[in-house]
Amino acid sequence: MSEANKDLAKRFFDEVWNKSRRSDIAELLAPSSVVYESGEVIRGLEGFEPFFDRMQATFSDIHVSLNDAFAERTRYAFGGRS
Repeated sequence: MSEANKDLAKRFFDEVWNKSRRSDIAELLAPSSVVYESGEVIRGLEGFEPFFDRMQATFSDIHVSLNDAFAERTRYAFGGRS
C-alpha cells in the first residue's frame, strides 16, 4: 500500500466520519467502492451518500479510528498498534 493510499484512507475516515463532512465523500470515495450493510450491497457514491446519512442520523457523534488496513493480502498498521 503506497503512502498516498494510506494518507487517502486516513483522510477519508477523518474528514467523512470524524468531521461529518458529507461534501468530501465525492472527492474521497472511489467510484467502484462497495459497502455491505445488513446484507445489502451499497455501490459507489449514489449508494454511499444515503448510507452515510443513515449512519449520521443513528450515530451522530461517531468517531472512527483506523488501526489496520489490508491490501493485496498484506496488513498495514496505522496508529498505535502494530
